[in-house]
Parts: sequence; C-alpha cells; structure tokens
Amino acid sequence: MRPDVRTIGHVQRVLFLRKSRFTGTLPAGDLALIAEYLRERTFAPGEVLHTEGEPVGALHFVAEGSVLLHRGPTAVGRAVRGAELGGLEMVARAPGQFTAVAETETLTLELTAETNAEMLDDHFGIFHSVLRQTCREIIDAHRRMPKEATRVMPPPLPVASAPARELDLVERIFFLRQAPPFARSSINALAELSRSVAEVHFDPATVLWSEGFSSRGIFLVVSGLVRAASPRFGFELMLGPGQPLGILEAFAQIPRWYEATVLEPTVVLTGDVETFVDVLEDNFEMAMDYLAVVARWMLALSRLRVAREGLETLEEYGVLPIGKEVAIP
Repeated sequence: MRPDVRTIGHVQRVLFLRKSRFTGTLPAGDLALIAEYLRERTFAPGEVLHTEGEPVGALHFVAEGSVLLHRGPTAVGRAVRGAELGGLEMVARAPGQFTAVAETETLTLELTAETNAEMLDDHFGIFHSVLRQTCREIIDAHRRMPKEATRVMPPPLPVASAPARELDLVERIFFLRQAPPFARSSINALAELSRSVAEVHFDPATVLWSEGFSSRGIFLVVSGLVRAASPRFGFELMLGPGQPLGILEAFAQIPRWYEATVLEPTVVLTGDVETFVDVLEDNFEMAMDYLAVVARWMLALSRLRVAREGLETLEEYGVLPIGKEVAIP
C-alpha cells in the first residue's frame, strides 16, 4: 500500500520506525519497506484514535501534535512526537489499555491491522524479526521481574501422567490444538507441525541444558515436570503439560539463560527452531495466531511492570506520565 498524499518524507518515516522498540532493530532495508506501508492520518482536537477496552485496529506513530491517554475519565499520559501507540495491542488482538484522544491537531503515521498482516505475509523476514524482538522483550521482563513474571506464564494443560506409548499423529494434533497458539490452526498446519517434532522421554534429575548452552532446540512438555531456574536472576519456574520450554531463547537467538532440570518422568515434543519457523512461514494464519499469543504475553508483562514501576515505564514508548504514578491493575 502506498499513500496518495505525503507530507512526511521517507527518511523521517524510517527515523520513526528506528525509535520503535519492536522495529528499531530491523535492518535499514526492512525499515524502508515498512515505511511504504504507513499511511498519514490527521486528527482534530478531541478526536479518538482508539478506545480503552475496545479492539485496537491500528498502530500510530505521532508525527505532529500530541495525544492524551485516558484510563477511565483521568488523563494519565501524553504522547508526543515520536510516540508509538497501540502497536502491541493491535498485534495481540487485545483491547486498548487507554483511550487515546488528540489533544491538538495531530498528524500520525498509521499501520492498520489489515495492512500489517498483508505486509508480514508478503515479507516473512519482517515477521520473523518482530517475533524475535518480542521474545527478547519477554526475556528481559522475566529477568527484570523474576517473581512477578511467572504469574502470566501460559497455564499447564490437564494431563495427569505420561502416556504409556508414543503419541500417534492424531494424538499429537489433538494435543497441540489444546495449546493457545494453535487453537485455531488448521488440521493440515498442525499435521505439518506434528511431523516436524520428535517425542522424547526424560528421567528425573536429567539436566536438559545449563546457562550459556545453545538454544536451537524448542520443547513442549507433554507430561511430567521441569524446573527452570537461574540463581543469577532470581528466577524459578515449574513447567508442566502444554507449557513451552526454551522457545523464547530459540526465537530470540540468544543462549540459554537458566538451567532446565527434569523433576519427574517427563515427555516432551521437541524440534529445531528453524524447522518451526519454516512451518509458520508455510501456514501464515498459524504464524499470526502465534505472534498474537506472544504479544499478549508481552502485554501482560508490560502491565505488571507499570504496576510495579509506575507510568514512567511508558516513556520508552514516547508517552510522558501526567501527575503522580498511577498503578495499572
């Protein structure tokens, strides 16, 4: 999509994208490509960009003017030039955390959810980069808030014990369908994913990896219990059926930052991260569902961080808090 009228030049568009936490690490060529998908929007004072509690249909970069962010009737923040609004909620398919209202005549660069999906489908490398950066942000939040962050982990599935035999293809598909990222995936997509992983059994006390190990492998616990712990970061988490293990580091392309130890007889489905990326590229709807789940995870962690550290954390997105700290539940 190319806008018909432009008042903001290509270089300035790229500079806005460079400031974003989720696109700022992309190569210059990718930023230049994304810039072509941005559409200019003008908002009069009092006009609403998006509403608290309602789906967010677009990301906005504030190019000129200012936008007030309201929680309920109270203005809690002011988005100024360079601020990024609504992007995480849009990707997460989640309701807005704030009502965003133009305070002055405001010009934004807009990327709608539909245009974003079109862009990521046409340029899967950008999808992969956004997923990688989001996973890095989640890891950073776990290191920053090692105890609080465990509260928003995907819950385990109700699987009582290890199966007596190896899962067949249909059983793998059924098991994967229960995990939130794959709840809407087609049978064909799940079959492709199921064929790309191996079932492995581990005895108690097996160390799957230590801090600093390679993170190419990804795991999904079928049954049993695994302890993930890092004394250095004060992090400890017990992972059971249906919960992902090691996938954040694999997508983030960083070494393991904790030790993973099997606590009881455990069965996992495991594969190589590059193979999983290939499956996502072949099945774009699954890829977008997966990205939405990861973005919702990041959004929950962001809310925890605001509740812990105050609205000053929003300054990373170009939003200046108004008045005293306001804890967001």
